[in-house]
Amino acid sequence: MHRLHQFATLAVVAAALALALWRPDGVAPPVMLAAAVIVLTIGLWALASLPEQVTSLLFFLLTMLLAVAPPAVVFSGFASATVWLVLSGLVIAEAVNRTGLGRRIAGRLFARFTGSYARLAFGVWVVATLLAFLMPATVARILLLVPIVYAAAERVGLAPASRGAIGLVLVAILASYQSGTAIIPANAPNLVLAGVAETLYGIELIYAKYLLLQGPVLALAKGAVIVALATRLFGEPVTVPVARAALPPLSAEEVRATLERVRR
Repeated sequence: MHRLHQFATLAVVAAALALALWRPDGVAPPVMLAAAVIVLTIGLWALASLPEQVTSLLFFLLTMLLAVAPPAVVFSGFASATVWLVLSGLVIAEAVNRTGLGRRIAGRLFARFTGSYARLAFGVWVVATLLAFLMPATVARILLLVPIVYAAAERVGLAPASRGAIGLVLVAILASYQSGTAIIPANAPNLVLAGVAETLYGIELIYAKYLLLQGPVLALAKGAVIVALATRLFGEPVTVPVARAALPPLSAEEVRATLERVRR
C-alpha cells in the first residue's frame, strides 16, 4: 500500500510536469502552467502526500513563481470579507475551547435540559440557534458546539461514541446551519445573497424583516423536525445529574476570551 501511494504521487507529479512542458498550438503557455499547478495541487490533496496546509502554500508559491496570474488575482480570495468572517469565527471557537469556557457553557446552558433525551436535543437546538445570533460562520459554530455537546452528553451518562451522543452532535450540526439560514449575518451564503441582491437588483435586505419572514420556517419548523427525528432515531435513556458541582471562578483566559467575543 505504501508503494502504491508513492507510485500515485509520482504519477501526479509526472502529469503536472507533462502539462507544464506541453505547448499545444493555439494555447497560451500560462493556460498549461495553470493546468499543471491545479493537477498537482488537487492530486496532492487527494492523496494526502503532504499536509494540507503545505500543499495549499505550494499552490500559491508555484502560481506566483510561474506567473500563472497577477498577484491581485491569485490572492483575490483573501480580499473577501467572507474569508475573514469564517477565520475569525474559527479563532473564537478555538479560544473558547482551549480556555475551558466551552465546558462552562455546557454546564450553564444545558443544565435545564437534562430531564430527557428530547429535552436535551431541544436544548442543543436552542443553544445552536442563539449562537447563530452571536457568532458568524457556521463552521466556527459547529467547531465550538461539538465538544460542548459531547461534554453535556457525558454529564447525562451518554458515552462519546454512543448513539445518543452522536444524535445530539447531529442536532448541533444541522441546527447550526438551518437556524443560521434565517439570520443574514450568521453564515456566508446569506452574506453572498445580500450582496448579490443589493448589487444586481438594488434590493437591501433588512435583518429584522428577513428574520421575521424566514424564521418561522427555516428556524422554528425545521428545528422541530430536527429535534423530533433525532429523538426518534437516536434517543437513549439519560441520567439526570443529582447535583452539579460548583464551578470555579472564571480564569483570566476565560475572561479574555469572553471580552474579546463581546468586543467583536
